[in-house]
Amino acid sequence: MSRSKDNRAENITDLRQLRKERSRRRAWKRLGIFLGILLGAWLVVSGVQGFFSGTYIEDINSFLAMYLPGDGFPVEVTGSDVVSLQNAGGDLAVIGQNRVLYYNPNGRKVREIRHNLYNVDGTCYRSKTLLYDRGGNDLKVYSGEKELFSQSYAKSIYCAELSSSGSLAVATRSDTHTSQVTVYNDKFASIYEWYSAEGYVLDLCLPASGEVLAAATLEAQDGQLVSSVNLLDLTRKQETRRMDFTGEIIVDMAVSGGDQNLYVLTDKKFYEISLSAATVLNTYDFSAQGLWYYHFDEGIFTLVTGNYVEERSLNVLRLTPGFAEPRYAACTDHFIDVRSDSGHTYVLTDNELHVYDAQMQPEAVYDTPDASSLELIGDDVYYLTGSSLEKLSHQQQKEEE
Repeated sequence: MSRSKDNRAENITDLRQLRKERSRRRAWKRLGIFLGILLGAWLVVSGVQGFFSGTYIEDINSFLAMYLPGDGFPVEVTGSDVVSLQNAGGDLAVIGQNRVLYYNPNGRKVREIRHNLYNVDGTCYRSKTLLYDRGGNDLKVYSGEKELFSQSYAKSIYCAELSSSGSLAVATRSDTHTSQVTVYNDKFASIYEWYSAEGYVLDLCLPASGEVLAAATLEAQDGQLVSSVNLLDLTRKQETRRMDFTGEIIVDMAVSGGDQNLYVLTDKKFYEISLSAATVLNTYDFSAQGLWYYHFDEGIFTLVTGNYVEERSLNVLRLTPGFAEPRYAACTDHFIDVRSDSGHTYVLTDNELHVYDAQMQPEAVYDTPDASSLELIGDDVYYLTGSSLEKLSHQQQKEEE
């Protein structure tokens, strides 16, 4: 009788262990299915173009690295070495004078690039990073930690642009002209060269379509400075239109609205231009206040106008395509940086982070002592204070209140 009870107890124990094992397998299976669905959705959103490029595996590795566990934030970095913070496909890229560090949302360093460029400037898009020596000769493009393209130009580099589709444009000095622009396809084969006889190239804007390039130049005509936007047809390989802005200096350019419109920021005005018709659709004039700072986010343009030295106050202006309803907020603290998304604008001062809603009404203020840089990725705000990289989620704070 005791053997029968013992056998029954053993069977019950074995059955419980079997059920636990099955439960664990089901849990792992569900997790695998969830990650598979998540990865599949990401691949659909990112497009199938990368499948035929050498960077597809790097894109997958970058995606998976976002979910690796880490020790969280803050993260110690060398603050004096940091040039800028950028969104690198969901990871945070810390571009420094000698290297680029990439951190996932959990605070884990997922990769590192050592570039050894003297005056580094850079742009990140998804897993790709463009780095070049502004005023120097060297340029590099990476996917993850893999170097895709490297070029040492005979003449110094003015500026460079990497499009979301992977094409590249580089403006340099020229032996025969004032400036030369070289355009590369997503395989980094040179497909077009354009020369500017008089104007120095200030900026390049390369839409994802790869069919047009906007090159901003600056020259002197009859004693006046003239900035120009030169629209280049990359399909026909010719210049199609030129738009002059007399007495103004082009500061930056961007595309939005499905690459249909070009946005040109000068030191006096902000222009919305139709790329197909090469005509000005809308203009915002801030010449009376002066431009102090700006930042372009996806479909949101934030301008900071005024003169803090003389007035001890600045205006933070939030614009959307069409410039129909500009929204303002005053900044009386020492301004550092600004970012915007569809629902909020984040204004960083040396001691505080001010959060405004889409109507520029104040929502919250957070202490950020000695902050020096700012970046926005999803709902998370990253900022540098001293040698510490901090992370803050305004949306999570609101939900917890």
